[in-house]
Amino acid sequence: MKMKILKMGALMAEIAAAGGLISGDGLRPSAKGAKVRGAVKSRTVIDGPFTEAKEIVAGISVFSAASKQQAIEWSRCCLVIHCEGVGVSEGQIEVRPIYELSDFPASPNERQGGWHEQEQAFRDGSG
Repeated sequence: MKMKILKMGALMAEIAAAGGLISGDGLRPSAKGAKVRGAVKSRTVIDGPFTEAKEIVAGISVFSAASKQQAIEWSRCCLVIHCEGVGVSEGQIEVRPIYELSDFPASPNERQGGWHEQEQAFRDGSG
């Protein structure tokens, strides 16, 4: 397990040095978590562990990649290290883009201080 951590740490350091690492964290076991299900008027909280789950998210990494192909390559490296470290022959990583504020351009009719400016201030840490 220690070798896996060292290899993963080296890969994350490489991605960070390339300016691509935004976040990379492992998740604690589902026994320490909860699921919140519901709708507008009712919610249910279900405490872990989630042994019935067929797909479990074990960690999350957020990269700022120059291309989808670069994100796939970094993910492939992460998967190889994980599979070797855990001793399994296969695993899965989902690669998806994150919405950027630029994906939702402000309307020309938006007033000063509207949602777009508020969101940008929030992301900048000044709102």
